[in-house]
Amino acid sequence: MRRTDYSGKRGSNAGNDYHELWAALRALELIAPGSDLVQLTVEGVRADDTADMEDSIWDGVDAAFYFGSYVDTIESIELVQFKYSGCDPDKP
Repeated sequence: MRRTDYSGKRGSNAGNDYHELWAALRALELIAPGSDLVQLTVEGVRADDTADMEDSIWDGVDAAFYFGSYVDTIESIELVQFKYSGCDPDKP
């Protein structure tokens, strides 16, 4: 059986699709009862979190999840960098 070639555009698109779907799924936590996720960003962090820092520091952040009781009282932040391989989708 011939393996699908995931180099180039096909592999990049598979990664982008995964990234967008995963972030959308996590965004549903914003409306889930009992969730303490109050805000999220995709492709970086909030502008006010980068004060006096080079923007390039945050280039590796694909999503940031902000947890707390309210948006103005963030208690923790989860920074995420997505990794997905179309040729090995079960690899963590």
